[in-house]
Amino acid sequence: MFSAAVAIAIAGPVHGFEFILVIGYSATVSNAVRIATGGLHVRARRAALSAARANPGPRIGLLPKELGPVQGAAVFFSLVIAILWMCGVSVLSLFDGGVPRLLFFYWLFRGPALMILPWVSVVSGLSAPDSVSRQLVRAVSPVSLIGIVSFCSIWAGWSAETTICAIGSVYAVTSSSSLVSHWRRFVRRSAPQGSRRLEVLTLFRGSRGWRSEAWRSFKGSVDGLVLMTVFSLSIQVAGTYSVPDGAAVAAGVSVMRTFVIPARRFGFVAGSEWLEQSGKGPAGGCLVSREDSVKRAVACSIPLFWGLAAVLLLVDAAGIIGPISLLMVSLMALQLVIEPFAGVLYSYLSVAEESARARLVPLCVYSGVLTSLLVCLSLAGHAEAGNVWLAMFVCRALFALLLIGRIRAWARTP
Repeated sequence: MFSAAVAIAIAGPVHGFEFILVIGYSATVSNAVRIATGGLHVRARRAALSAARANPGPRIGLLPKELGPVQGAAVFFSLVIAILWMCGVSVLSLFDGGVPRLLFFYWLFRGPALMILPWVSVVSGLSAPDSVSRQLVRAVSPVSLIGIVSFCSIWAGWSAETTICAIGSVYAVTSSSSLVSHWRRFVRRSAPQGSRRLEVLTLFRGSRGWRSEAWRSFKGSVDGLVLMTVFSLSIQVAGTYSVPDGAAVAAGVSVMRTFVIPARRFGFVAGSEWLEQSGKGPAGGCLVSREDSVKRAVACSIPLFWGLAAVLLLVDAAGIIGPISLLMVSLMALQLVIEPFAGVLYSYLSVAEESARARLVPLCVYSGVLTSLLVCLSLAGHAEAGNVWLAMFVCRALFALLLIGRIRAWARTP
């Protein structure tokens, strides 16, 4: 998530608006794929724990049979990504220049890395949880490599096409190394004594039940997927109006995605803590009331988001933010102010509330209204970056209001 912002900040001013538009839009699409397949991590972890409880003795093989449906779901996701990648690259290859040509070079190298993502999720779910140092190295490595490539492109005078290809190659290398690292750690932990063979072919064996596993994995990531889809559509609408407007929205999305997606952890952690305390209070009640738990999640996230909003305004006042206008920066800051009542509350409800239908209503309203507004702006010929982001902010505020109403009703439930 940080790597796209780093590439835009370093190489964007040199390679121009088309480069910023391609990097921002492609990073949003890539994150949508990552979120859609990320649920396989949880499904694989549950399958591994279920197998360990059913067979507490020494392992006979590397992969438990309970993992078969999850492996089948990973095969399905990889095939879908491969088909979409080949179709997209084939269409983009028909264009001679401009944004489509840059997209072609980017996805030619980035696509194989996306096909690996389902297997990275599965194998990371099987292996033991990483230490903090390993997680930090894995998170910092792509950002550092992208930064180095961006600086090299300026120093060596690379063209935008060469820089795009190098950035796509970095993602392919980091995804492959992550998969190999997780797989080796799993083998060292789970292989029979005296055996260290990498039975890679067993990883790609599926079984019946993969459809339900694929749906469960996809369903658990609907909120993040909708957010990434809305971001992608916003960039497309602004990009069709003009390349500079599309670049401005793409840069803004890169900044907001960097802040909003990781901060959803506040809601996940608070919701998980409330679930753990359920049934431990007097008469089988909860040690902490629902209302107090929600207030704690929001209160913990407010200093971060409001502080980021202030920093964003200060950075804009210093003139560091390039293609983003003052109107857009102001709207982005306001969106960060209301984000504790939008993203954090939704992530809290996704863990603490059993009814998925009640959570999906605000999400459907948010995506539906915003899509309608973006289509109207495009048809009316007023899809400037400021207008697009104004529509995004208004719909995000509506989403927050609907969530507040929903969570107040949930908090009053005994």
